[in-house]
Amino acid sequence: MTHTSPLSNWPIMVQLAPLTDPCFKEAELVIAASCTAFAHGQFKDFTEGKPVLIGCSKLEKNDFSESLAKILRMNRVKSVRLIRMEVPCCCGMAPAVRKAVELSGLDIPLEVTVISQKGEVNP
Repeated sequence: MTHTSPLSNWPIMVQLAPLTDPCFKEAELVIAASCTAFAHGQFKDFTEGKPVLIGCSKLEKNDFSESLAKILRMNRVKSVRLIRMEVPCCCGMAPAVRKAVELSGLDIPLEVTVISQKGEVNP
């Protein structure tokens, strides 16, 4: 049985992503904490048709804000949606992404979605 991937970009780790990729150009970018896709049963509803980058503020050895800021700036990304877990180890994701948006020098809307451990979406 063959399954096709809904991903439009590869690699998807923030630290490994190329700075320019046609799918990032003026995109509505989704940045997700690594665990979110496993915690929310319909995760593809957040990402369908959008480029996706993943990261983990606890496991990343380096702050990914500067790398992400370059991607945002070089591709004139239109918007960013961060999807993170409600757990304490995920609390660093929002500040890192906010810092990247700030460093990009662009006025990019940022939406943060929080997923509970039970897979529920919290406003």
